[in-house]
Amino acid sequence: MARRHVYNFRVQFLEDIDEGMVGLKFELEAGGEKLTGRTGPKGLIDVELPPGSDKGKLKVWFDGEGEKPAEWEVALDGELKPVDDLAGVQQRLNHLGYDAGEPDGKPSDQLKAALRAFQEAFGHPTPSGEADEATRKALDTLTNGNG
Repeated sequence: MARRHVYNFRVQFLEDIDEGMVGLKFELEAGGEKLTGRTGPKGLIDVELPPGSDKGKLKVWFDGEGEKPAEWEVALDGELKPVDDLAGVQQRLNHLGYDAGEPDGKPSDQLKAALRAFQEAFGHPTPSGEADEATRKALDTLTNGNG
């Protein structure tokens, strides 16, 4: 009997870099299914994806269930390259909704703009548009739950 490979979608919602947003309602549309639940310990969503999921839409209710949710288109296209690799940085930015361009590992103005926007959104003390250690750590924490 052939064994299918199982992929999970994991993302973490943080109040700040050390405090997870626990109990947020979420809905992930992927592979023709709607997966729902609440963020768990450390603000983590970790759900098994339906076979063939390559993209999806994530909705999260930050202001209560009666309010309009925040929405993101998410890429669900397999494993991430290491965060120490520039292509891994690009993949993570793209997964988080910052358009860093094709994850080819090459520096570009588009990548720099995405890095700066990410750094500004997450309170980097000096948003430079460079993939410094603090930025890589924040990207890794947000996309792998390694906080």
